[in-house]
Amino acid sequence: MRPRHWLPPVSVGLAVLIGHLILLQGQGTGDRHAYFAAAYTGERNLVLFPLDGPKIETLLLPVPLGGHANSSDAVAIFATAAVDIHEKLHRNSLFRIDVPSMKLFSIADLSRFRLIRGIAISPQNNRAAILGKYWGGTAVVCGIFSLDLSNGNVNHLLDSNDCDDSAGWSDMSLAPDGSHIVAVHRRSLEIIDLSSGAVKQIGQGFFKTAWSPDGKWIAASSYSLGNAETTLFDTASLMRVRTFGTPVVLRVFWSPDSRLLLFRSLEAGCGPDEFTFRAVDIRNGQSRMLESSQCRVTGDDLGWIAE
Repeated sequence: MRPRHWLPPVSVGLAVLIGHLILLQGQGTGDRHAYFAAAYTGERNLVLFPLDGPKIETLLLPVPLGGHANSSDAVAIFATAAVDIHEKLHRNSLFRIDVPSMKLFSIADLSRFRLIRGIAISPQNNRAAILGKYWGGTAVVCGIFSLDLSNGNVNHLLDSNDCDDSAGWSDMSLAPDGSHIVAVHRRSLEIIDLSSGAVKQIGQGFFKTAWSPDGKWIAASSYSLGNAETTLFDTASLMRVRTFGTPVVLRVFWSPDSRLLLFRSLEAGCGPDEFTFRAVDIRNGQSRMLESSQCRVTGDDLGWIAE
């Protein structure tokens, strides 16, 4: 893999408002948190499960989601649309859906991308990282790209050995300050400098990862012989801090306060396609089941949504 260079800018879309105001009412007792675990069940349904109590909320999203990533503060969902919805708002756009208002904004034109395998967002720094295939004007180029959300400029950050090799990346996440990416490439955990494209390997045997919202931690998950584990790395030293057992990991989701990680699990008494959310406290590795989600999680995990 080698660093690449700046590519022609894509246009930034005009903000478009769709939807109506929806107020989220938090329910909780005791140790109360201002966020929900969320699952996207297809069509446009977003189901929210509180950490405490049985009450759940179901919200109607303004568009069906394609690829998606939450903001680190959990107040917005960034996504591509699964279907064409308007001549100016189509599946080749990157959208921001603000929570709780459900306002929809088109923030970037992604029409030069021929394939998008993953998206990572650092909204406070107007940066995005995109894994996929991009039309550079004369040929399709592949790998990891950085996208400046303020002007639409695209930089080809890392070039895969060939376009098929782009499938070797299984996950990536942006640091909150937008300076680095943590990524998994063929089970190798890598830190990528967003300005230079320099790569530093810090671990092996991982397949999912995420940078914490406070910038202090990287969580990376592994799976072998039926056992799932999640390892915490200190971002200052890039050293392993602790490893604890977790349910099977589809994606790694940090809570906005960088305290909890969200996982889905298959609990006793649930059907084969009925999952349950568990939240793991990174301070002690203790897992708590979300009562509201027991046997009710289907579809795609969406992480945490702010109250």
